Amino acid sequence: MRIEPARLAKYLVIFGLFSGLVFFKGDGAGASAIDELRAQIEIAKNQEKKLEEEAKSYRESISAKEKEAQTLKNQISKIDLTIKKLSNDVSLTETRVARTRLEIRSLGQEISLEAQAIESARGNLRNLLAAISQKDEEGMLTIVAKYESLSKFFDAINAMLGIERGVKEQITDLKNLKLELENSKKGAEKKQRELASLLSTLNDQKEIQNGERKARASLLTETQNQEKRYQQLLDVTEAQQEAIQKDIEALEDKLREAVEPGSLPSKRGGLLLWPAEGTLSQGYGRTAFARLRDFYSFHNGIDIKASTGSPVIAADGGRVLATGDTDRYCRRGAYGKYIVVRHNNNLTTLYAHLSLIRVSVGDEVGRGETIGYVGSTGLSTGPHLHFTVYDSRTVEMRQSRTCGSLPYGGSINPMDYLR
Repeated sequence: MRIEPARLAKYLVIFGLFSGLVFFKGDGAGASAIDELRAQIEIAKNQEKKLEEEAKSYRESISAKEKEAQTLKNQISKIDLTIKKLSNDVSLTETRVARTRLEIRSLGQEISLEAQAIESARGNLRNLLAAISQKDEEGMLTIVAKYESLSKFFDAINAMLGIERGVKEQITDLKNLKLELENSKKGAEKKQRELASLLSTLNDQKEIQNGERKARASLLTETQNQEKRYQQLLDVTEAQQEAIQKDIEALEDKLREAVEPGSLPSKRGGLLLWPAEGTLSQGYGRTAFARLRDFYSFHNGIDIKASTGSPVIAADGGRVLATGDTDRYCRRGAYGKYIVVRHNNNLTTLYAHLSLIRVSVGDEVGRGETIGYVGSTGLSTGPHLHFTVYDSRTVEMRQSRTCGSLPYGGSINPMDYLR
């Protein structure tokens, strides 16, 4: 292979430079710090798994307690279990917060090392290119004179045939380092968003836990810790429930007749998101549960069984039409804490029996955004989400006789849009 003298001179100069270069491989102390952070992250993940197992155990215990007779002792025991479960939720979220902060620190270290590696590689290439430019005119005799023998000279020539490829590879490595840096920065930004979400959830969980403690104290105050008083309270509550439920059904029977299927979106699964993770415990319409109660003959939505504190999301994007808490007016009556969201597709959704509301009237909410948390407020036999879908044209807010302002409307089977 014949090599032009000028090009050969350039190769030999590069060879001399390459032999003296030490490419940046990363700060040993920085790499050690990253390893230590990763070890702490693994410890946090193991703690999360343990807390998740405890959460599952609490959910099972609460579910078993719900099947027992309605006595004051059982009700207090159920609230105590819920408080313990919520305390576990708080610990789990705190662990996730700590783990996320460690991951952000680790990514910060990686970003720093990658930036140093890029700067080092850039410096090496700048030096190479500058030296090549300066040495382009150096004569062959001068270059040959640097070697003790022709044998070593030709060995150098053979070694230099790959130098050009090496420079190209170094440039490729630079591009890859820049890509890794960009990905690390995006990862750090994502983790920052996760951290903000976790901190918000943590505050919500503490508020829900405080709400359960207040409910326990209120129940003991009302009953003076006496079973007889508790049973009397249940009788009064059921009478209130019967009155309000009859009012709701009487009006909504008429509003359902006003529903025009032609003005609604075509029935198809996935149009709406499932608003909570859990199991379907009651369907829509004249269900078996509805027939158990003289005053409750038509179920205007579906019930999704889930533990207190489970996130409730908007089934679709829209504007918050109303929020309320019927327990402020009639104890254990109607919907308890509820949210009504009007969507842009002529559908309006109701989320009821919440433990906490995260939105306000007029807020714009995104599809899948957390708007509240599952609870057991209002007319509820245990923690679950009651989810109703209305024809928006029929929805109105009215003052009920005993439970404050309530949503009324022509309901539609939610399963038409959820499957």
